[in-house]
Formats: sequence, C-alpha cells, structure tokens
Amino acid sequence: MRIKLIHTADLHVGRLFGRTAAEEGSIRRRDILEALHTICQTVIQEEADFLLICGDLLEESAGEREREEVRDLLQSVAPAQVLWSLGQSDWNQSDGDWPENVHRFPVGFHKVEFPEKHTIVWGESWESGTWSDGFAQFLPPAGEDTCQILMVYGDAEAESSERHPVDLGALRSMGVDYCALGGRHKMTLWGREGDIWAAYPGSPEPLDPQEEGDHGFLQITVEKGSGYRIRSAERKYCARRHVRRRVISVTPDMGLEELCDQIRNTFRMPERQKELCVAVLQGIRRSFAAVDTDALCRRLAGEFLFLTAEDQTQPELDLNRLRDANAENLLGKYIAAMQERIRNAQNEKERETLQSALEAGAEALLNSTEQGR
Repeated sequence: MRIKLIHTADLHVGRLFGRTAAEEGSIRRRDILEALHTICQTVIQEEADFLLICGDLLEESAGEREREEVRDLLQSVAPAQVLWSLGQSDWNQSDGDWPENVHRFPVGFHKVEFPEKHTIVWGESWESGTWSDGFAQFLPPAGEDTCQILMVYGDAEAESSERHPVDLGALRSMGVDYCALGGRHKMTLWGREGDIWAAYPGSPEPLDPQEEGDHGFLQITVEKGSGYRIRSAERKYCARRHVRRRVISVTPDMGLEELCDQIRNTFRMPERQKELCVAVLQGIRRSFAAVDTDALCRRLAGEFLFLTAEDQTQPELDLNRLRDANAENLLGKYIAAMQERIRNAQNEKERETLQSALEAGAEALLNSTEQGR
C-alpha cells in the first residue's frame, strides 16, 4: 500500500512586504497565491491522499478575496484531505467556513484518523505558550498496519524556543513514520535518500532578501512493508522569483549617480525585471553617515521590478582615531561624550539613534574645522 503526501508550509498568503511599494507588494502577494495554485494542481495530478499545511498559510492581513481563493483551492483538491496545523502568522484566521475536506487542528494535541488509508495524523496549532510538553503520552504505538504522521509548527532540534521545540530523535523512537514540520523558510530534510523521516518544505516563494536558493514544496510517498517507511521525498520547486544578491564595490569618491551605474552594470536584463535584486554595498564611503539606501532604491525604481539595498560599507575616517587625534578640542570631546552615552544606552533603538547623532555631529564638526583652516 502506498500513501501520497504533498507537504507545504509558510506560504504567508496576504503578506505585507514592509517598505515594498504597493504595486510591487501586490505582485508578490499574487506570486504566493500562484504557488498555492501549483501545489493544489500537483495534489490533483498526482492523486495525492493528503495535503499537509504546517503553519503560516494565511497572514492576518489577507483580504477576503485572498481567503476565498484559498478556500476554493483547498476544496478543489478533494477527495484529497487537507490537514492544517496553524502557525504563528495565521492563528487569528482560524475561524470561518472551510470545506469539508479541510481539517484544522485546534490548540492542544489532537489526531485525525483515516481508517480507509490506515493513517493517523497528529497535530496541534500554535499559540504562544500552549504547546504540549512532550509527545510520548499522545503517541501510543499504532502497530505496523497504521501509518503515523505528525505535523508540528516549531523549531527542530532546538532546546528552547518561543515556538514548539522539537526533539526529532525522540520522535523517531516513538514510532512516528513522518514528521511534517513548518516554521522554517529553508527546505531541510532529515534522513537519507529512501529513508527521509522529517522535513521542512520551506516557503514556496522567497519572502525576505536573505532567502536565496530554490523554493518549493515536498512530494512524499509512504510505502508499507514491515511497517511504513518513506519510499521517496521529491523536491518540487515552484518559485516564480529568486533572490539575487550582488556585492557592489563602493569607493570614497563615488557619488549617487556613480553608485547607480555600478548597480545597473551588476544586475543585467531580464534579471532586473523579474527577480528580487539585493544590492549589497561594501567598501569605503566618504561620509560617516550610512548610505541612504532608500534614496538609492527610489532613484532606480523605474529600472527594477524589485530592488533593495544593504549598506555594509565603512566610513573613510575612523571615529576612535579621530577622537584620539583631537582629544583636546571640541571634536574629540564630542566623540568621547557620545561614545559614553552609546555605551550606557538602555536598548538597541536608543543605541542606533545615538550612533546616528554621533556620526552626523562628528562630520559637521570635522567639516567646519576644515573650512576654518
């Protein structure tokens, strides 16, 4: 007997993409729904028995049209059964009228039995501080004639976490045939080919400028022999876009236009009009103040579909050396006083504000000193 599973997680339908322009955010939200279309089409084409959704399907910001589209898509895979373990982002979307083939796990540990498939699916939905302390009391041995699947939105191999810490080794010894995980955006599998027994499918679309690589979902085939085992775990890549991070070399004499030209020369067409481009600025800048990455991206907005920039540059002048060289004048005393305030800052936000003030003030004092010579 074979059981086919499609395992996905972390779609984040309706996600608000932070500082991304409204039109770009709309395109990205459509990308995510198209990924769900692809997943559901695979369920239908492969005649899968179960679609496992391990958390963060729907953001709280999802609109009614997006929710309706999700409902219609999940209903379309019937007779396949959809099992949904709610995650941190979609907890408040648990209510509503869902199709009969959709099973949403409540808070606390529960099971759904499918006798005709000789399968039990265990799971629980996330709510801060409500997870079960251990699985042993909930997972009685099912015997060789029953496939046991566990769905968890949590952190595998983490001793402590705000989400459910999961001890994979302990779970395997309890007789779990497959542990379907969610809450991590990178695809990660445990086991070896022909014996995969736990996995994160990752997010079907990249959701952050750090999330390079391929994104998709998993097609799992469980086969009965002497007990159940994973016969195959096939990676299905479906992302419409990919994160492209490129290093941009910055020099002290480089102005905004020169920096824009450098970025244009680094990202070629059609990459600029399709992918999620991240310009990583490295090197030496003339100013103490960080590069204005917002202004840089606005200047190039019409030439890229998606562009973000990260400033990893260093100022040409070292504040400590400047302080020591000017210890007896206003510039040196200002730097020393501000550095003392930064050391005593109460939190990271205050520290960042003081650091920005230090750099702006030191630069203004340095410029006034040079002009007075």
